[in-house]
Amino acid sequence: MAYEKQRLNYVLFLIAGAGLVNVARAMTLSFLAIKLQQTFGLGPAMIGMLLGIGPLVGAVVAPFAGSLSDKVGRKTVLTLTLLSMALAWSAWASPKPSSHSALPRWSRLLPSRSTSRYPAP
Repeated sequence: MAYEKQRLNYVLFLIAGAGLVNVARAMTLSFLAIKLQQTFGLGPAMIGMLLGIGPLVGAVVAPFAGSLSDKVGRKTVLTLTLLSMALAWSAWASPKPSSHSALPRWSRLLPSRSTSRYPAP
């Protein structure tokens, strides 16, 4: 009986944590939309596309990732996911590409560490 109560508490804790993360994400998206409009001058359609593409890609990829996880194991899929996220974040944080860069044009819209709102003295 004590094991069942402990398991129920664990499940409730996980549900509450997931709910808290979803509420925090929803709260920050409205401010992100305002920041995208003010900083980059994007319109509502572009902001909606940028904010919606992540969940859309997640919904499309989730079944394939699940079947891959069944075949090769959860640990392998999680490791590959974390490595790809680290690669994406390091590319995002890299210095601003030059005008002669081989990167696609849309990548120049991404903010980088070298971009500043304040001019250098």
